[in-house]
Amino acid sequence: MTSVRSDRSYLRPSESHYRASEAENDRRPIISDVNDVSLLAEPSVRAKNTMWKLGQRITYSAEARFFTFLGQLLDREQSVMDPRLPGFNANNASFLTPLPDANNSQRIQRHPTLYNAHNAVHLPPLPPLDFAPTKYRKRPRSMSLTNYHRWSHDFPSIRPGMSVRVVRAERTHDGVAQYVINVVDLHTKVLWVVRKRFRDLYRFRKEVKALCRASPYGDQLKYLFDIPFPTRSVVAKAPEMILRRRLVLDTFLRNIASLNPDTPLHVALCTIEFIRRLGAIDPYEDPTDLELKWLAFDLFRNLNSCCTIEGDTCQRFVHVFRNRVAVVQACVVAIAVDHKKLARDALRDLRRVTTQIEKYVLDTLEPQYRRTIAAALSDSHTIEAVDDAIEEIVHVTVEDAVMVPLQEQIQYLVQLTIDHALEATVTQTMEHKLFGKSQTFFGIPESLQSDSNWGKACYHLSMMEERMLPCEKLKELVLSAGEIFRACQEKGFAYTESMSAMNADDFLPIHIYVVVHSGLQRPYFAKEFLGAMIHPSKMLGETGYFLTMFEAALKYVTESMSDP
Repeated sequence: MTSVRSDRSYLRPSESHYRASEAENDRRPIISDVNDVSLLAEPSVRAKNTMWKLGQRITYSAEARFFTFLGQLLDREQSVMDPRLPGFNANNASFLTPLPDANNSQRIQRHPTLYNAHNAVHLPPLPPLDFAPTKYRKRPRSMSLTNYHRWSHDFPSIRPGMSVRVVRAERTHDGVAQYVINVVDLHTKVLWVVRKRFRDLYRFRKEVKALCRASPYGDQLKYLFDIPFPTRSVVAKAPEMILRRRLVLDTFLRNIASLNPDTPLHVALCTIEFIRRLGAIDPYEDPTDLELKWLAFDLFRNLNSCCTIEGDTCQRFVHVFRNRVAVVQACVVAIAVDHKKLARDALRDLRRVTTQIEKYVLDTLEPQYRRTIAAALSDSHTIEAVDDAIEEIVHVTVEDAVMVPLQEQIQYLVQLTIDHALEATVTQTMEHKLFGKSQTFFGIPESLQSDSNWGKACYHLSMMEERMLPCEKLKELVLSAGEIFRACQEKGFAYTESMSAMNADDFLPIHIYVVVHSGLQRPYFAKEFLGAMIHPSKMLGETGYFLTMFEAALKYVTESMSDP
């Protein structure tokens, strides 16, 4: 595995975060502009251009009947659909079909009975989560803290955990398809961007298979080759086929990354060049958080391996939710339906199930983790702080296992809930009307005005769009607010750890200034996304308060649009 590091500096001393990528010239995202509403479904259950066949192959009967109903509607609607409409998000290489227009009058005329409240379309209930052990589903042997610590000394250039995600597919200038892979070092939070062709990944799988045959530990990894993997073909692949391949490759690489690293086979899977590059990185590390990194690594292995109870449950839910979004998509394309309500219901289901998985992981967490982490942090942390740290790690790892593979689906659903004309107007108002205005213009008292124009607060808020997980985005929002309070403290303003000394009348004008000058590309989208994906336990606390302030800041921008 090879990559190229960029020259980007540290983001924070406590969280070094690099980006590495090759030049992006002459690379075009692979986008399917064919209006095929079944593309969102899992490849294993998709039948080309036939929603009825797709419905017959879904294992859950309620969803199958719903797909069959939609298939009948699609046959009648196909003649009035424009098959060449552009995708909603070309930059992300989405293969979702277009978003509905604001004016659905023609659809309402064609199906007047489908748009009233009494005949509204409802999503079928999700199947219950299954955490029961079966033949190939078991709880893996945990890696002890001693082994984790010894691993760092024996193999300092190989990290004991990598988060691998195939984020998109694109074509080079000569028309060759390649897959963009994000690799995050769980130990140091270093991000690598790697581009690989399918033949490279195919060859990699063959090499892993050969290593397993020659290794005494190979029998433990036979399940890897039961995971679906695309076959090679000399026939040129259509864009939608390449995009469906990406989902299968992502699952395979996630399972490779979740291998137990306490065997020599793990070392053999790393190339010499990759080891050499990792060895050259020496970021700042806090020696007190070794136990937390150990927990994060073990949870990552459990949640990303298809042979564990938690991992298999997460992957089954990802499978079901992709089909569920295909239901929403088919409704939007085929019938005059309240698509905003359907999208919100689907997002609510996603948040609810993710919360259930997080609760299960916390409830079944082995006592050795709490005991070891509490002993390591007892001098500087209270019991409540230790519990919060463990809970945060669980939230991050579960969201990484569930929401990252569903990133395109989540973006599509959030897009459905947004008034796009209002979003464009809000963004334009921030960029052309409010950006560059003085602090006095926003109502900030002279005694609280910042000499640095709240630069650190603006920086953290701008990083929200760089983060992928909802909890990470919300963390940047809280850090931005914390910088505001710290800057006020330096000016002699009363400030406590509870952040209760500054009332909303003083905080909100500063926060509005920070939001306007943060450079967010899609603040309205961020508001809807965070509102839908915030953990229920965070709503009444500090995080929920600052999210409310963020929404109030955008409301101020909306109201300022009517001013001359």
